[in-house]
Amino acid sequence: MRPYFKKAVAFVCPVFDGGGTQLKVLDALAMGVPTVATTFSVTGLNLKHDIHVLLGDTPEEFARHVMSVISDVELRCRLTSASTLLVHEAFSWSQIGQKINSAYQQAFGSVQQCESVPGYKFASDSDVIFSRQPRLIRWD
Repeated sequence: MRPYFKKAVAFVCPVFDGGGTQLKVLDALAMGVPTVATTFSVTGLNLKHDIHVLLGDTPEEFARHVMSVISDVELRCRLTSASTLLVHEAFSWSQIGQKINSAYQQAFGSVQQCESVPGYKFASDSDVIFSRQPRLIRWD
Protein backbone atom coordinates (compact mmCIF):
# COMPACT_ATOMS: atom_id res chain seq x y z
CA MET A 1 0.00 0.00 0.00
CA ARG A 2 2.87 2.37 0.72
CA PRO A 3 3.61 3.16 -2.96
CA TYR A 4 -0.04 4.07 -3.53
CA PHE A 5 -0.22 6.25 -0.45
CA LYS A 6 2.95 8.08 -1.56
CA LYS A 7 1.27 9.01 -4.86
CA ALA A 8 -2.11 9.91 -3.35
CA VAL A 9 -3.31 13.46 -2.96
CA ALA A 10 -6.09 12.28 -0.63
CA PHE A 11 -7.47 9.19 1.04
CA VAL A 12 -11.23 8.84 0.85
CA CYS A 13 -13.11 6.60 3.27
CA PRO A 14 -16.88 6.70 2.58
CA VAL A 15 -17.76 3.91 5.04
CA PHE A 16 -21.19 4.08 6.68
CA ASP A 17 -21.38 0.69 8.40
CA GLY A 18 -19.27 -2.23 9.52
CA GLY A 19 -17.07 -2.97 12.47
CA GLY A 20 -13.54 -3.50 13.64
CA THR A 21 -10.60 -1.18 13.77
CA GLN A 22 -10.08 1.67 11.34
CA LEU A 23 -6.62 0.58 10.26
CA LYS A 24 -6.99 1.89 6.72
CA VAL A 25 -7.65 5.38 8.08
CA LEU A 26 -4.73 5.17 10.53
CA ASP A 27 -2.44 3.90 7.75
CA ALA A 28 -3.33 6.84 5.53
CA LEU A 29 -2.89 9.37 8.33
CA ALA A 30 0.40 7.85 9.48
CA MET A 31 1.75 8.06 5.93
CA GLY A 32 0.79 11.71 5.65
CA VAL A 33 -2.16 11.40 3.29
CA PRO A 34 -4.91 13.97 3.88
CA THR A 35 -8.13 12.11 4.62
CA VAL A 36 -11.79 12.68 3.83
CA ALA A 37 -14.01 10.31 5.79
CA THR A 38 -17.47 9.76 7.19
CA THR A 39 -18.04 10.35 10.87
CA PHE A 40 -18.74 6.62 11.24
CA SER A 41 -15.46 5.56 9.64
CA VAL A 42 -13.37 7.40 12.25
CA THR A 43 -15.45 6.53 15.31
CA GLY A 44 -13.26 6.11 18.37
CA LEU A 45 -10.13 7.60 16.82
CA ASN A 46 -10.51 11.04 18.43
CA LEU A 47 -10.06 12.81 15.09
CA LYS A 48 -11.40 16.34 14.74
CA HIS A 49 -13.00 17.75 11.61
CA ASP A 50 -10.86 20.34 9.83
CA ILE A 51 -7.94 19.63 12.17
CA HIS A 52 -7.00 16.01 11.44
CA VAL A 53 -9.48 15.00 8.73
CA LEU A 54 -12.38 16.39 6.76
CA LEU A 55 -15.65 14.71 7.73
CA GLY A 56 -18.64 14.45 5.44
CA ASP A 57 -21.76 12.36 5.82
CA THR A 58 -23.65 13.42 2.69
CA PRO A 59 -22.58 13.07 -0.95
CA GLU A 60 -22.44 16.85 -1.26
CA GLU A 61 -20.20 17.29 1.80
CA PHE A 62 -17.96 14.48 0.67
CA ALA A 63 -17.54 15.91 -2.84
CA ARG A 64 -16.87 19.40 -1.47
CA HIS A 65 -14.22 18.10 0.95
CA VAL A 66 -12.49 15.99 -1.69
CA MET A 67 -12.32 18.99 -4.03
CA SER A 68 -10.97 21.16 -1.19
CA VAL A 69 -8.18 18.70 -0.42
CA ILE A 70 -7.28 18.38 -4.10
CA SER A 71 -7.20 22.12 -4.75
CA ASP A 72 -5.82 23.57 -1.47
CA VAL A 73 -2.16 22.80 -0.75
CA GLU A 74 -2.21 24.70 2.56
CA LEU A 75 -5.19 22.63 3.76
CA ARG A 76 -3.41 19.40 2.81
CA CYS A 77 -0.29 20.44 4.72
CA ARG A 78 -2.26 21.48 7.79
CA LEU A 79 -4.28 18.24 7.89
CA THR A 80 -1.17 16.14 7.30
CA SER A 81 0.83 17.81 10.09
CA ALA A 82 -1.90 17.51 12.72
CA SER A 83 -2.99 13.98 11.83
CA THR A 84 0.53 12.54 11.59
CA LEU A 85 1.37 13.96 15.01
CA LEU A 86 -1.85 12.58 16.53
CA VAL A 87 -1.29 9.10 15.08
CA HIS A 88 2.28 9.05 16.37
CA GLU A 89 1.27 10.24 19.85
CA ALA A 90 -1.82 8.04 20.25
CA PHE A 91 -1.42 4.99 18.01
CA SER A 92 2.29 4.19 17.70
CA TRP A 93 3.45 0.76 18.85
CA SER A 94 5.15 2.26 21.90
CA GLN A 95 1.96 4.04 22.95
CA ILE A 96 -0.23 1.00 22.39
CA GLY A 97 2.28 -1.18 24.25
CA GLN A 98 2.16 1.15 27.24
CA LYS A 99 -1.66 1.08 27.25
CA ILE A 100 -1.75 -2.72 27.03
CA ASN A 101 0.86 -3.05 29.76
CA SER A 102 -1.13 -0.73 32.01
CA ALA A 103 -4.31 -2.71 31.35
CA TYR A 104 -2.53 -5.99 32.21
CA GLN A 105 -1.06 -4.50 35.36
CA GLN A 106 -4.46 -3.22 36.41
CA ALA A 107 -6.16 -6.53 35.65
CA PHE A 108 -3.52 -8.93 36.93
CA GLY A 109 -1.20 -6.89 39.11
CA SER A 110 -2.82 -8.07 42.33
CA VAL A 111 -3.08 -11.73 41.31
CA GLN A 112 -0.94 -13.91 43.53
CA GLN A 113 1.19 -16.67 42.05
CA CYS A 114 0.03 -20.14 43.03
CA GLU A 115 2.37 -22.89 44.14
CA SER A 116 0.35 -25.68 42.55
CA VAL A 117 -2.67 -26.30 40.38
CA PRO A 118 -4.52 -29.61 40.86
CA GLY A 119 -3.65 -32.05 38.06
CA TYR A 120 -0.71 -29.95 36.77
CA LYS A 121 2.91 -29.34 37.65
CA PHE A 122 5.05 -26.37 36.85
CA ALA A 123 7.55 -27.15 34.09
CA SER A 124 11.23 -26.50 34.56
CA ASP A 125 13.24 -24.48 32.06
CA SER A 126 14.63 -27.68 30.57
CA ASP A 127 11.08 -28.97 29.91
CA VAL A 128 10.04 -25.86 28.01
CA ILE A 129 12.73 -25.02 25.47
CA PHE A 130 11.72 -22.38 22.92
CA SER A 131 8.09 -22.73 23.89
CA ARG A 132 5.65 -19.88 24.06
CA GLN A 133 3.19 -22.05 25.95
CA PRO A 134 2.53 -21.46 29.63
CA ARG A 135 5.01 -23.11 31.93
CA LEU A 136 2.32 -25.45 33.25
CA ILE A 137 2.04 -29.02 31.97
CA ARG A 138 -0.52 -31.76 32.57
CA TRP A 139 0.94 -34.68 34.53
CA ASP A 140 -1.77 -37.34 34.76
